[in-house]
Amino acid sequence: ENNKLFSATFTFLEASKCPFEDFFFDWFSYKERGHKALTGERAEYYKGDLFNQFYNLLKGFKCVDTDRIQSPYFARTSAESLYIEEIESIWQSISSDDNWNPLYEKLDRIKNIVPY
Repeated sequence: ENNKLFSATFTFLEASKCPFEDFFFDWFSYKERGHKALTGERAEYYKGDLFNQFYNLLKGFKCVDTDRIQSPYFARTSAESLYIEEIESIWQSISSDDNWNPLYEKLDRIKNIVPY
């Protein structure tokens, strides 16, 4: 069943173009947070046959470490990311204005991610 879920997950991600990090953010502890994913800002991704294949397989798995969803991190609407454009913008602030605040803010957001 692990291989089927793996395959269905990445088949869905490839076809839907759903942002990778947000997909895993949305479906972490799916029994507690699935409704939020299905009605949230990325709900348009979570439709169709490929999604249904993924979701039906996912339902066969037990959620573990569900206490992690109590973290303020999961109150957010999307996952923290490290897109190159954001990193370049942070570096631009440092190199041109000696402004380190964007870096410190980014590091604070990263620190708030639930440890695994």
